[in-house]
Amino acid sequence: MKIKQWMTVAAVAVVLGLTSACTIEISRNDDGSLSVESAMSEESLESELASVFDDDRFEDVAVELGSGRISITAQRQRSGTDAIDELSLRLDLGVSGGQLTATINDAEINGAPIADARVETWNVRIADRLTRAAQRHPYSTLETVSVTNDGVIMRWHVETRRNRNA
Repeated sequence: MKIKQWMTVAAVAVVLGLTSACTIEISRNDDGSLSVESAMSEESLESELASVFDDDRFEDVAVELGSGRISITAQRQRSGTDAIDELSLRLDLGVSGGQLTATINDAEINGAPIADARVETWNVRIADRLTRAAQRHPYSTLETVSVTNDGVIMRWHVETRRNRNA
């Protein structure tokens, strides 16, 4: 029976890995729960963030990753003119209550600060979008998130039927 369970987990991991923006590593904990680590590349992160800014007509979203920080730039053509607006911001990712948090800092369009209400809307959209891209199980809790030079790594604790029934 254990072989069948592991084969099922492996098959699910392969399917999820092929259909998601993340690569996934899975290990079983002593209590039967799973530790799942998902890694999102810089390119995938850029793609996910581009969709967040679509509503505001920003294009050419570019992401620059550093240790622990994400810098984002984008452009949009101003309605009815040839003028181009330049967006720049810093994004910090964190964990609160087992959920991903996104906090935008230093958000500017053409060097002027962006309204707090818009920034808060983007914070929520970013956290939701990245969570949907990385979370693959309804009984999962985000434990850590880290930004590396190559991408974003999220570590999840996943409750399984085995440890929920224990």
